Formats: sequence, structure tokens, C-alpha cells
Amino acid sequence: MALINDLTNDRTESPTGTEAEQMLRAAEDVLDRGWYLFGCPYKTKIGFRGSRGSLDALDNQHRAEALHRWTGGDNKKPANPAVRLDMSDLVVVDVDFGFEGLSDAGVIEKAASLGLPPTYTVRSGSAKGGAHFY
Repeated sequence: MALINDLTNDRTESPTGTEAEQMLRAAEDVLDRGWYLFGCPYKTKIGFRGSRGSLDALDNQHRAEALHRWTGGDNKKPANPAVRLDMSDLVVVDVDFGFEGLSDAGVIEKAASLGLPPTYTVRSGSAKGGAHFY
């Protein structure tokens, strides 16, 4: 989950740092926006064993607990940050392929040419060039 464009403040950011650092920054960004966050094992979309998955989602009022998957324990194996959409009052268009080989600006340009409105956009973990449009 690497932020590539946030049209609420015209920020474009290419991910830097280790994957663990990138995932921590993405998790912090989720909370900073007032969205609800939960963690998934690295490179998966399901909750951690023993967790309640999206039912464990927390907001910024519980920041330390919400970020525990990224700040406590083994942060060499980063957790995937996941957003609880219903509690965050969000809808996401998840595109699994079609953006491979494009720069961040190219992803935004292609999405606009396909009729997607300007929105918060992140690249997904898809090797085929996926992106999430919030």
C-alpha cells in the first residue's frame, strides 16, 4: 500500500525506505485520515490468526494499539495495513491489473482517461500493476 497520489493536498509520493517502513507510514496515514485500520499478515488480505480480522479495526483515538502490528514485535516482516471501509465511510475501486510499468503520474493519467474521478490512490501489491482508488 504505497501512496501515489492524494488529491486532497496534491501530494505525490514514491515509496522509500524498507518495506516495513513503507507499511508503517501507510498505516499511520490511514489513521491520520480518520479511517479505521487493522493489520493482515505480510502480502495477504486476511486477518492474523487469532485476530477477529476487520472487527479489530481501530481509529486514531486508539493509535498506539492500532499501530502495534507495525511498531511492536518483528517489524522486519511488515504487516499489510488494511482499511475497514464501512466504518471509515469509504468505497474503493480495486483494479488488479493494467497499470504495470507506469510511473505514479502515469497511473493517475490512465485512471483519468478511463473516467475515474480524482481521488486518493494507492498501488496495490499486485505484480500485474494494480491500484486502489478510494
